[in-house]
Amino acid sequence: MSVITESGMNFRVDDEKTFRIEESEFMRRHNAVKSVEYIELRKGRIVLVEAKSSFPKVDGQTDFNKNVSDISEKFAHSLEYFISCKMGYNKCKADEIPAELADCDMIRDKGLDFILVINCTGMDRGVIPHMLSVIQDAFTKKMRAVCEIWNATVKVIDRELAVKLGIAAAG
Repeated sequence: MSVITESGMNFRVDDEKTFRIEESEFMRRHNAVKSVEYIELRKGRIVLVEAKSSFPKVDGQTDFNKNVSDISEKFAHSLEYFISCKMGYNKCKADEIPAELADCDMIRDKGLDFILVINCTGMDRGVIPHMLSVIQDAFTKKMRAVCEIWNATVKVIDRELAVKLGIAAAG
């Protein structure tokens, strides 16, 4: 186990099951391709995790919609790059994708989750559930085609839930 620190949060990852896609050589060389923090085989599912320290309010529609679009693009690019590596179109360095993740029987057998974790530290706890619900709805709409093609789910959670799920570390 190791920790990835991003957006003021620490994510616990199993190195044997985690592709640190954001740190991959390919992502460092290609600025036009966007990536999530990491891809992990977790509880029998392939999980793509993106972290944000905050998210624009819905009433700032332009910034809100731009963030939804940008993060959706990160999810899609990361999935496409991961699959291209598994299919041999892109050559990943041998140590970038752990064997357990590289050898899994793709998404149809494992399931696929896109998870956005927002660090809501310091926010009014009363508004967080509504805010997360609004953001979840926006992502569900924006990523509808990708989710239908891959039978995937989109989840928007806060740091507190990420800790309860064992994705993020407390503190």
